[in-house]
Amino acid sequence: MSAADKHEAQAAVLRGLDQAAERIEAAEHARDEQIHAARDLGITVREIATAARLGEATIYRIIGRQARLPARTGQADALNAGLLLIAELGGPMDTAQQGISAKDLKAKARRFQLAAKQIVRSPAPASAEWHTFTDATAVAEHLLGQ
Repeated sequence: MSAADKHEAQAAVLRGLDQAAERIEAAEHARDEQIHAARDLGITVREIATAARLGEATIYRIIGRQARLPARTGQADALNAGLLLIAELGGPMDTAQQGISAKDLKAKARRFQLAAKQIVRSPAPASAEWHTFTDATAVAEHLLGQ
């Protein structure tokens, strides 16, 4: 094989790699969109991870890349917003207040999950309330290892 033939073969292989990388990026983008759509519909991280054949930590990283899961410092804020929303949706005010006043994030997450089971009405899908609720749900599931 001459040097020119070798160079041409290398260029063809590199073009093929570049095209494969573009297809992978497009597939990953489509997968990430489906993951966010699943979260918006209230599907648990565990169910999403199973369907996507990924680990739960990977799902949280994907969610976090688009600011759906706040950084650790914002987790308390997400849970507090969720607890306030639960009270507005007719959930148990005392449980919401206990969760808001809890200093421990896991205790706050447990209170959120307990109160979420008792709401009178659900937030409308894709509404601001829904995103607040699903963000708090994602944080609670993450903190409690679900």
